[in-house]
Amino acid sequence: MRSFAWFALLMLFPASLFAENSPGRGIVLKRLKGSRWESFAERKPTSPDGTYELDSFDPTRVETLANRHFRVWVREDYSTTQSTTYYNTEHSYDWVIRQDEVDCRTFSKAILRMLMYTEEGGNPNLDWTATPGMDLTWETMVPDSEGETELKLLCAPLKRFAKH
Repeated sequence: MRSFAWFALLMLFPASLFAENSPGRGIVLKRLKGSRWESFAERKPTSPDGTYELDSFDPTRVETLANRHFRVWVREDYSTTQSTTYYNTEHSYDWVIRQDEVDCRTFSKAILRMLMYTEEGGNPNLDWTATPGMDLTWETMVPDSEGETELKLLCAPLKRFAKH
């Protein structure tokens, strides 16, 4: 897994204040122009390949569950093609859309579904759904980790969907 340096919370700072010189920023922003996805964080990796990442969520599909968790679709857009190996098969992708169940009180999440897309195709090249009891697991974020930071940045805008 790559190590990323967090740049900023887009909800608080105008995007023009940071990552202006990232060569991939324009690629990602062009892909999302006019979409319903709401950005919550952008990252510039510390790895040498210079990949730029923008994280967003779909505010039109946020569900507030009875247990005060949120079910939310999250999108991760990359400026360069990424790859992963799943069951000995390599999958390339330019963006990932996943459905998470998020507990903002404990900063934990479970990935329910994940789809990986490339620029050239409209269909995902990997569509994974968690199987209850098998691979549906809750991940509690380690304090001060990238995962905890990501959930804090996502939970900030999700608060407006909370049912009191």
